[in-house]
Amino acid sequence: MVVATDAPLDHRQLERVGRRALAGLARTGSSMSNGSGDYVIAFSTVRPSGRPTVVAEDALSPLFQATIDATEEAIYNSLLRAETVRGYRGVVRALPIDSTVMILKRYGAIPR
Repeated sequence: MVVATDAPLDHRQLERVGRRALAGLARTGSSMSNGSGDYVIAFSTVRPSGRPTVVAEDALSPLFQATIDATEEAIYNSLLRAETVRGYRGVVRALPIDSTVMILKRYGAIPR
């Protein structure tokens, strides 16, 4: 996962924000098991100005929540917008949207 922000964060704050991407992954049902390859890189596009201009610690919670929400949304988007692909080792079919929505409604995951 890649977390990019224009918030002026130092390396420690970026590490904390990056850890929240794993919470977004967990929301989708991932168990993040051994060997799953779940990695996060977080960076800020703000160039250092030489003077400390980082976000105050008390102001990080909205960034944490935004990271969690954006990660969860990106995972769902990748699942629901995927297309069937054919490779040298076979075919991987896209998720069938109609039946997926029907199942989610049946079990109350989305409103009817």
